[in-house]
Amino acid sequence: NNGTILQSDLRVTNAGYDSGNAHLLYNNSQYFLSWFDDRNTIENNGSEIYAGVINAQGQLIGTDQRITDLDGTNSGSIATFNSTDNEYALVWADKLLEPTNYTLLFARADTTAKKITSEKYLSSSGNVYHWPNIHWIASKNKYFLIWSQSDNTSIRNLHYGFTDKNGVFTNPSIEIVTGNSVQALDSQVADSFSTIVYTSYISSNRKDLLLTFICLYISNTLFPN
Repeated sequence: NNGTILQSDLRVTNAGYDSGNAHLLYNNSQYFLSWFDDRNTIENNGSEIYAGVINAQGQLIGTDQRITDLDGTNSGSIATFNSTDNEYALVWADKLLEPTNYTLLFARADTTAKKITSEKYLSSSGNVYHWPNIHWIASKNKYFLIWSQSDNTSIRNLHYGFTDKNGVFTNPSIEIVTGNSVQALDSQVADSFSTIVYTSYISSNRKDLLLTFICLYISNTLFPN
């Protein structure tokens, strides 16, 4: 409780290649860890997404699981726990469709981190999609997603939308912030509201941190519905 390190660092990966952009999620009984990994760069031209389950002592339970098998460059993934169906959902950005532009993908994984279904594209080619966040809203049986989107210009906007458990959008996405190189960093959902922290070039030569707040629903009405 006083900042003392409780034990030595524990190694999670040992694949002989770079691992990075990790995301750690706790769901009251175990940790779910996802990251990008370069161990398959000879097989596929780019990094892949891996995931694993960690116990309270920081030890990997079983083996890590390969989430993607795509010939593209994957960024780090973000995960959330679906308490209704007792499974995880992951979102990340990938350059498979276009070598220079990122698109968004979605996948489901069970409580051992094994992928349940094939990856699903959440966006198409033509624009740049990046920095997604995802949350499970159990009362609405939907995922709430936030991401940055641009049309290959310096103007990058913040969007959000809802999907069902399979990653199918249930409504058109809504643009909530427009600015110069807007980048979503993190988000939280509490009750019917979401708080999102992002960066943007408010001044011409520096990024600033900003907060925005969204009312996601009132009673049984989602915004958008």
